[in-house]
Amino acid sequence: MNVQRSTTFEKNADFALELPYSGYVTTDKSWRQSPLPTDISRLYLVEAGNGVIYSGGERMVLEPGYAYLAPKGLPCGYCGNDSVTKLFFHVKLTQKHRDLFEGARHFASFRIPIERIQEMTALYFSEDKADQTRLRAAILEILFRFLQDERCRREELPDLSPLTERALAYIGNRLCANLCVREVAEHCYVSAALLRRRFREEMGMSPAAYIERCVMQEARRRLTEGEESLGVISERLGFCDQFYFSRRFRAFFGVSPREYRNGHFYT
Repeated sequence: MNVQRSTTFEKNADFALELPYSGYVTTDKSWRQSPLPTDISRLYLVEAGNGVIYSGGERMVLEPGYAYLAPKGLPCGYCGNDSVTKLFFHVKLTQKHRDLFEGARHFASFRIPIERIQEMTALYFSEDKADQTRLRAAILEILFRFLQDERCRREELPDLSPLTERALAYIGNRLCANLCVREVAEHCYVSAALLRRRFREEMGMSPAAYIERCVMQEARRRLTEGEESLGVISERLGFCDQFYFSRRFRAFFGVSPREYRNGHFYT
């Protein structure tokens, strides 16, 4: 028996897709926001109406029958004319702890039949687990098509070393606002200077920046997915008090936690 294996398949089989927030919405004129930093990529599948997403000098009109991607990290503002009907997803597509759309500096789009958007909307509201699996497969297909677009490509980074992987695991298990780089380095049995250098080379950012980003992502998730008070969220994430948490959140996202929870910043 001769077993043939694809090393390309095995190498690319470790993609992870997270969809922390999603919905089907028909907006009104209140769907309007100046560009704000975002910690998540947004996928819009527009069924009807018209709108605009913009960042700096870039402006993209939302039209029916198109898929749009606003990549993570690109400040995104938006507004609708009269209304926009869309199926939307916050998406995080990672491989080896790295978001594949982070670092992209442009919006991207391609045509998709409205009938396909309607099919995906039906799958979205289906209670059948098989339909949910089909929907995830459809979303992945769309995202991989965006990955072929040079506007969405991020800079290639080297493979992760055992040191960085160990540090990432420790940060994930001990995530809190007061987690310091020295503690992570001690767990990894290296100096803080070595960890900072290796982490920046392999992750494209400092470990401190990565910790802050993860804390803020978790804060955002708790604000949009639950009903915990700001005091409870700040305590569980290790902030000294709610007011310091609010200042840090505003510095990162450009709005207060309360404004984020009560606004349309995630649609």
